Amino acid sequence: SLYAGVDTERNLRSDGTSVLGGTALQVQHRFMSGLTAGLRGGLQRSVYDRENPLFQVGRVDTLIDVAATAEWQALPKLKVKPLIGFRRNISNTDLNDSKRLIGEISVRWDF
Repeated sequence: SLYAGVDTERNLRSDGTSVLGGTALQVQHRFMSGLTAGLRGGLQRSVYDRENPLFQVGRVDTLIDVAATAEWQALPKLKVKPLIGFRRNISNTDLNDSKRLIGEISVRWDF
């Protein structure tokens, strides 16, 4: 999928409003009854409309997001979903440059 939008500045954010756009892709496969796995990835670019007074530059970010997930139906009403992911924000301002490793396990019980 492709997307675009505007992230409107609130509470006097020093970088101002950003215009963003990106793409996302997800692939999912059912291996057998009760077990599904998938991969997802995305890329987003954000360009801010105001020069940051601290860095004296207009902020530009590129966000890369990748993850692998699975869903296991352990019991008829119980699902377990592990996820491992990596998120990287590449920014021209050091303060907003980051790397994050994400691990999740969600458990869902349907009543």
